[in-house]
Amino acid sequence: MAGLRRRILDRELLLGMFLDLGSPVTAEIAAGAGFDWLVLDAEHGALGPSPLSGQLQAVAAAGATAPFVRVPSPRSDLAGWALDAGAAGIVVPRSETVEDVRAAVAATRYAQTRGAAPGVRAAGYGRDPDYLPNADERRVLMIQIETAPALAAVDEIAAIGGVDVLFLGPADLARSLGLTGAAADHPEILHAAAHIAAAADGAGKAAGVYLHDPDHATAYREFGYSIIGSGSDSGLLRRAVDARLARLTERARAGA
Repeated sequence: MAGLRRRILDRELLLGMFLDLGSPVTAEIAAGAGFDWLVLDAEHGALGPSPLSGQLQAVAAAGATAPFVRVPSPRSDLAGWALDAGAAGIVVPRSETVEDVRAAVAATRYAQTRGAAPGVRAAGYGRDPDYLPNADERRVLMIQIETAPALAAVDEIAAIGGVDVLFLGPADLARSLGLTGAAADHPEILHAAAHIAAAADGAGKAAGVYLHDPDHATAYREFGYSIIGSGSDSGLLRRAVDARLARLTERARAGA
């Protein structure tokens, strides 16, 4: 994962999904599919932060997929712990001000609010002598732009050192803008998306987005988005289970 941050800042196309069931098994299955990254969701996840260790280990065992952890807020104490446990980076929601983002940066950096611990899993339990000197440069920080205040401050947020990705959450941004239920291809959301991508590009950062519908990826790529996610383990399972039951019901009743 040492070169991951450079790949992100070089705007390499990296595709991923979110995991909110808290299951190491689904984490392993998703990583085995070949996604570039997965977000382990400690903001909305079904089991909270407790299963993160097992999920991080499962993703690492499955291959080269980078595991990120979404913490609950910019000032969450979970950020440092997740990095110690082996997360490749942190995704920070509810960041509306420059002060919020600076707090998030501090939470990911040694000698600020993150305490040094050379024996943690991320350091190979003490076997990696290069970990402490390089940890701050290896980690990735994604700041979610998902509210009207964050959108208004996006150029200032993009300019803050330590931020690597501006990550658009279209559904939450739509709600904040009074467009509840609007899809990622709504004209106002697309206008905001273009603004976010331009702010990221101007500051030498990457732009990321979560898309409920993968068909919207083409438009976002044209804006310059290179970190693109779609789907969650709970959502994919729910749709697959519903579709299987509907098909089974149809075919069983047809034979009655």
